[in-house]
Amino acid sequence: MPCNDQTETLTLVVDHDDQLVSFQLHKISCGRTVGDASLLPYIEGKPVTSLMTGTVNDFVPDLHKQRRIEEFLLFKQYFSIRAALRVWTGELSGELQQPFVLEEVSVDPTSTQIRGEVAVNLISEEIRACGSCRSCKPLPKEIQSVADSLVAASNPSPSAPTNPNL
Repeated sequence: MPCNDQTETLTLVVDHDDQLVSFQLHKISCGRTVGDASLLPYIEGKPVTSLMTGTVNDFVPDLHKQRRIEEFLLFKQYFSIRAALRVWTGELSGELQQPFVLEEVSVDPTSTQIRGEVAVNLISEEIRACGSCRSCKPLPKEIQSVADSLVAASNPSPSAPTNPNL
């Protein structure tokens, strides 16, 4: 059963040609993997610049064939990776109250590892905003609903029930 931890750790590995090698997205509290890196086969070896400027649809041609929860996880992984890359390249500062807070960058002879904290509520807001953007297709209602409930869970009010299973 999913926990209600709203913070995750993302570790990215980028080679010295600025191409994505791998990533891992885990819940901070329990260490559980988020989505089993299901996006990796679609984006492995892709340049950082294209990952920062593209859309999920650019990389996952069969996105519409995915089950709704897998589709949401692909969006979540993509937006988390994009936020981390924007911090790593200096487009965002990576401070508190941003989608990705940079914790560590380490460099070895073949790659750079970027590790930090992902604010799920802020990533969910980006996913929700993507649903109203016309540069790609609108989010299916079910995905929009999941993103809306995650945002609502991070800002509970008496009139907005939360879903502890997300």
